[in-house]
Amino acid sequence: MVQEEIRYDLVKEWLLNEETGTLKSPYSNLCITDDEKGMLILHYCNMTAGRWTLDETNGRLLKNNQCAALLLSGSGDQKHALVLMPCDVTDERQRWMFEKPPAF
Repeated sequence: MVQEEIRYDLVKEWLLNEETGTLKSPYSNLCITDDEKGMLILHYCNMTAGRWTLDETNGRLLKNNQCAALLLSGSGDQKHALVLMPCDVTDERQRWMFEKPPAF
């Protein structure tokens, strides 16, 4: 079984399939899902539960009515984490940039 934590510095480009609600890495072909603690991890796309949605107005990425957030560690060891947490439009850790892929 493939399951690994997502390094914060690799969170640069993900593709949302609006039909299936999956967020997929174009590099690893794995999808983002959450574990039992709410940590965001990579897993096989056919083994993920729940649907991702975008709130483009507020720059939020949601799953199961919770928002994806980048939690920064207080030290320089770069052990930052991506988690799901209750949504708060004033929380900058939950703000994401969305871009449409270029048309071919």
